[in-house]
Amino acid sequence: MKRRNRPFGFTLLELIVVLLLISLITAFVVPNLAKSLGRMHAEAGVREISALLRYARSQAITNNAPYVAVFDLHADRLTVGPLETPQEGGASSAGPAGRDAKVYTPPEGMRFEGATAFDGGTPQAGLFKVLFFPGGGTSGGQVTMMDKEERRFSLSIDMITGSVEIEQHDTSES
Repeated sequence: MKRRNRPFGFTLLELIVVLLLISLITAFVVPNLAKSLGRMHAEAGVREISALLRYARSQAITNNAPYVAVFDLHADRLTVGPLETPQEGGASSAGPAGRDAKVYTPPEGMRFEGATAFDGGTPQAGLFKVLFFPGGGTSGGQVTMMDKEERRFSLSIDMITGSVEIEQHDTSES
């Protein structure tokens, strides 16, 4: 039996073809992966805000006291806590009171774009307040957020049930 003297391994041409295929696949996959990660990051931020609003509703019911969520549209901040009631002769900001207030800042690259009250009113001085009542209802409204890829998310707070619905308006993939 004759044995061929062919060395084991790959030729240079075979290695170059494989490396070329790997780089072509990477060129198509990595940008889509980065876009998907950005979308997941934005959706996670919106879900956190939704969870805070549900928390405010549940605390209002549990403590039998009104709670308020104040969206600061200029500072991109949400504060949730018990509604501060005015003292006799004193002024009140009618915002979250005390150490029970929770402050949330959206992830980097996300911002509050706007808000609309149930009656169609818009925020004054960049502050939008949603009241949560002990009976489970709210003052209602809608808050719109936008990420750095210009994807818009709407948080709609139902006036009667207090439920929060998230809707995504994708304008970046036109």
